[in-house]
Amino acid sequence: MNVFIRKILMVLIASMILVSARSLALSQTDVIPTAIADLSSADGAVRYRAASVLCAATDDPRTVEPLIGALNDPDYGIRLMVTNSLGFHKDRRAVPALIGLLNDKTLQGFAASSLGMIGDTAAVEPLIQFLNNSDREGCNYPAIQALGQMHDTRAVMPLFSQIRKDCGADVARAIGPVGVEPMIEIVRTGTATDREYAAWTLSFIADERALDALISVLGVKENRVGDNASDAIALRIGSPAIGPLHSAFKGGDLELKSRVVLTLAKIDDDRAANVLLELVSQNENTVRRMVVDTLADFHKYSYGPKSDRVASALLMAMRDKDPEIRNIAIGALSWEQRTDVYQALVSALDDPATSAEASLVLGARKDLRAVPHLLAALKGDQPSIAARAAAVLTMIGEPAVDGLIAVLTDQSSEFPAREARRRQSRATAPLFFRCGTGPPDPVLDPRVLAATALGEIGDEHARLPLTAALKDKAEWLRMAAAAALEKLNTKK
Repeated sequence: MNVFIRKILMVLIASMILVSARSLALSQTDVIPTAIADLSSADGAVRYRAASVLCAATDDPRTVEPLIGALNDPDYGIRLMVTNSLGFHKDRRAVPALIGLLNDKTLQGFAASSLGMIGDTAAVEPLIQFLNNSDREGCNYPAIQALGQMHDTRAVMPLFSQIRKDCGADVARAIGPVGVEPMIEIVRTGTATDREYAAWTLSFIADERALDALISVLGVKENRVGDNASDAIALRIGSPAIGPLHSAFKGGDLELKSRVVLTLAKIDDDRAANVLLELVSQNENTVRRMVVDTLADFHKYSYGPKSDRVASALLMAMRDKDPEIRNIAIGALSWEQRTDVYQALVSALDDPATSAEASLVLGARKDLRAVPHLLAALKGDQPSIAARAAAVLTMIGEPAVDGLIAVLTDQSSEFPAREARRRQSRATAPLFFRCGTGPPDPVLDPRVLAATALGEIGDEHARLPLTAALKDKAEWLRMAAAAALEKLNTKK
């Protein structure tokens, strides 16, 4: 039976039982003996009403044995109602009969759910057998949930085997706290795949018992073992892990150090932020670079207090002595709204080593103070930065037009010489690259980028300089100017 339909049926049955219970509570007459007698009626409607009364009386022990007998009623509706309601009675006398129903394909899921509600561990082995032998497609959720309510160590490994069926977090939660020690053992000694799943399971159930084992595999790249271990530490253990993580950072390789930084960033505790500030100030350049790279990647997708703590560490990195580290931090803070971050970005415009990156960030926010620096980046000797600067200047639009025209009309002989050298290099390159199968060619003449940007902006002030560029000696500039004028005409 479809899981969704089963859940709807269970809700409807529970609602019916509650309505009947209210009616029973309002009655001053003991209706139980009459209902028990009516279960033997030849009239199916009478039996159904009697079963409803008995199902509603979940606190009356007199109802259990008659309801167990009603599991053999010829009416499926009665059997379904009784199977489901026996779980609400929570009486162990019903366990053997419900175990027997695990072989009834029409009632086995409801029987498993009721066994889980009763919680008698005598049902663990039959439920494990039902879990393993079920011919259900996909996941056997009733058995999974029932075993999860038992909290029995015998169920841990059978439940763990279900994770390979993509049964999701329900299985991990069903394994529960009794599964922490077995999962620790798998994390330490299991196969790569089993370690991955065990670490993932611990991200739902771990406690401090698992901390040492999880830290020991933080640096494992294969099968997301390290990533899952990081989630388990941050999501389930949290603050108690800060000190051990700090210690692990000091003795680990770069991969482990990176995962430690990522895990600390995920922990919602100001003490973790203080450790991150310390790590950003490491003496070794390679380590600092790794720390900032990791925090930059995390900051792209984080929000709330955790994001703010990481932003503080990145703000400190903007003052690093290594310009590459400063630029990584600037890029990571591109959409940070904090006033102190914005002021630091503006100050970075005056640093020749960070001016280009800061102008790209501020220009994307349409801060016009970035325009002169973007134009300088456009004319610089780094093609990737120049292309990004052109895109940002295009986005800024009309305030950038005069500067772009100045670049377009610049008569420096260096600009066409760059492109000429690139073309010469291309002509002598292996055939593989000349046939268009290699990476795209960078644009080395900034006048081409300026012409393209002016065409995209569509400002009429660019028409005359673009028209003049049609007569330039450089073929590539003439082609770019013609394309820009075509766009200009289209927009007009």
